[in-house]
Amino acid sequence: MDLAIRDDRPIPERRGERRGRPPTYPWHTIVVGQSFKFPDKVGDGGHSQATMASARHHPKKFECHKTPEGWICWRVA
Repeated sequence: MDLAIRDDRPIPERRGERRGRPPTYPWHTIVVGQSFKFPDKVGDGGHSQATMASARHHPKKFECHKTPEGWICWRVA
């Protein structure tokens, strides 16, 4: 195994956009004051989704509330 440290290897260019699965929810693109509705499959997990998103995407903050339409999530900061 070659573990020698070298300075002569350039980093390869990326060949495309981000790899992996696409995001399920618009945490990265939503702006303050906008909202989106969680799909029905989320059930009563709206609060935990918002808490996890607020922690993962700091300093963005999210609030989710159950409404007659279902769970709605707002970006608040």
